[in-house]
Amino acid sequence: VALINRYKPDWSYWDGFAVSSHVDSVTSGYANQYSVIAGQGAAGSAKFALAYDSAEIQLPYITNYQKVKSVMLTNSTYAYYDMLEGSEYSKKFEENDWFKVIIRGYLGSTLTGTVEFYLADFRDGKSLIVREWTKVSLSTLGAVEKLTLTFDSSDKGLFGVNTPKYVCLDDLEVEVEEGCNCLKD
Repeated sequence: VALINRYKPDWSYWDGFAVSSHVDSVTSGYANQYSVIAGQGAAGSAKFALAYDSAEIQLPYITNYQKVKSVMLTNSTYAYYDMLEGSEYSKKFEENDWFKVIIRGYLGSTLTGTVEFYLADFRDGKSLIVREWTKVSLSTLGAVEKLTLTFDSSDKGLFGVNTPKYVCLDDLEVEVEEGCNCLKD
């Protein structure tokens, strides 16, 4: 599995994935962008992946005998507090606000499916900002060679989504058909 990271030194800008062990769940703001709100990785793990802006997971050994099954997701501390309290760039979430990560599966250049997970949902009387690790099924994506992650939110401005576009991931599960020797050299 390859977690793609892109860094642009001219702008000191990155997107894609970072692997993190930062677990500060109380400090708000950009300076704490690599922390997970749950205070630890899924199932108590020491490390987790953090996706920012637009991210890509390459699964080079997947064949049609292997399918993505699920992933554990939660908010980053930075995104959590921005939605809870608001900031200079994004609003405090209230009725009808929402923030979601969109996961798309691809086999070659063919889209196999889309899974959307709401990291915050204030629609229809709800007031949810995800704080715990949540298992999200990816089984509808089928066999894939690549997963992409993008974000959408009700809080948008001139340059698109204002909500900090982060999600923490752990425990990506892949289902292998029994009796299959699917890994390639």
